[in-house]
Amino acid sequence: MNSQPIFDISDPQNPYVAKYFKPSFLMGGSDVAINIDLLMYGSAGYSSYLSLYSIIGPFNPSFLSYISNPGNFDSSYLISDNIEPFFISYGSDGFRIINVSNPALPVVKNYDFLKPIDKAYLSFPFLFLYSNQNLYLYDISDIFNISLLSSISINAGSIFYESPYLFLTSSNNLVIYDFSDPKFPYLFADINLKRSCSILNKYENELILGCLISDAQNKTLLMKFDISNLKDPILESMCYTNEYVYHLSRYKSYLFASQGSMGLNIYSDIKEDCIDSLGDINMNGKITSIDSSLVLQYIVGMIDLNEEEKCIADVDRNDKITAMDAYYIFQCINNNYENLPFIFRTPCGNKN
Repeated sequence: MNSQPIFDISDPQNPYVAKYFKPSFLMGGSDVAINIDLLMYGSAGYSSYLSLYSIIGPFNPSFLSYISNPGNFDSSYLISDNIEPFFISYGSDGFRIINVSNPALPVVKNYDFLKPIDKAYLSFPFLFLYSNQNLYLYDISDIFNISLLSSISINAGSIFYESPYLFLTSSNNLVIYDFSDPKFPYLFADINLKRSCSILNKYENELILGCLISDAQNKTLLMKFDISNLKDPILESMCYTNEYVYHLSRYKSYLFASQGSMGLNIYSDIKEDCIDSLGDINMNGKITSIDSSLVLQYIVGMIDLNEEEKCIADVDRNDKITAMDAYYIFQCINNNYENLPFIFRTPCGNKN
């Protein structure tokens, strides 16, 4: 049985493993979710268990109860909204709602009418479930009598809900739906990011997106947007990670990124120094045809660029400099903002 680390992040810049503990009934892979002062640990696969712990003393979790999976029910993933005493587990065979108002005797209801479930998001009493390219919204106020409120047909990458808005990554777009009336949601905004983004996290008026980089499978581009105006997000900063990011979570101003073999990385900010200067290759404070020409000259080997100039020249942020970068700079000069990568629009507008 594997021991699991508990980190002390009182100082997020110097986290340390405060203790290892051995979860009960752990078999194979696992997932974890926290609800106020309760922690649920779930082992993946058939004939496995969900175990519930009290973390009032976070470095000394105490076992409270366990829930066994029925014979052929695979619910491998766990979520909670950390507000109401509910956990949701979901997977290839459906989902289950777990009421932990009494942690010693959890009340469980299994549902298998919708499967497989690829993604879920809980904001009690609303439960969003994504299955077979459809997003369903259920009212789970009564776990024994849940009701379907509405559904949307969409290719969803990541889901985040903060009343009344639902944020989705879909292909190369950031899509926002207004759920003020849960039975009749409507499309509020559809923003073309010109790149595939599969990770989404929101904190106050900041939206963090994790996006794929062409020809760089082991990297993720993290972008931070100011969404004070939801229909016109402003790119504030961005940075590349050294390895693919699988999951992001937020604690105050810190981002916790799960990064494969690199483990858990903590970011105090998302910042790349050249972001505000994109397109201004000669750094004279404005973007002109000279900048576009410099990119083309670099591509054919007529000139060389230093590292900072290369960073500024890569206006579409795909980690390489091509004729498309020169094209986008030309579009910027001619005020064709709609044709620009979302990343380049703000610096273009400021220097043109």
